Amino acid sequence: STIFYTSDDDGNKAFEKDRDSYQKHEDLLIILREAISYENLKNNINLAGTSKQIFAPDMALYLNYPNGKISRDGVLFCFRNDKEKKITDVEYETIIRVLKEVGYNNFIHTDTAYQKRVKRKERELLLNKKVNEFIRSELVITDRLHGIIICVITQTPCIAIASVSHKLL
Repeated sequence: STIFYTSDDDGNKAFEKDRDSYQKHEDLLIILREAISYENLKNNINLAGTSKQIFAPDMALYLNYPNGKISRDGVLFCFRNDKEKKITDVEYETIIRVLKEVGYNNFIHTDTAYQKRVKRKERELLLNKKVNEFIRSELVITDRLHGIIICVITQTPCIAIASVSHKLL
């Protein structure tokens, strides 16, 4: 899990609500996948009873995909489309222009987030379809942590762009 809240009033209210909920729970296990969230929880939330937090790498890093000869084509963009998005339209257009100047002409857009709830029986199929999008790409440009993780496990070249969150630090 990631503990990330914006510094505005909405973020403060969300943090207070979550903190109260966590502190009231007597038997809660929170697994955090990066150090900043781990320290944030440790320093700002007093867990009660037998509740505890542990630090563990993202489970997606344990996935294993074959690394045979793969025909790759084009650039896959995997950008946030929410309040954590940092890249501007002007920056995006500049990236496209530079990529075209160095010979890339095939651009594909995807996201690692789904807008609707995914049924348990569909999860593996959707994950494999998503991973295959990355495997078939020459290059991925992303501001999503799971975009980077998919690139790592598929040995796909990747350029990471910072988002508002600290997850990519």
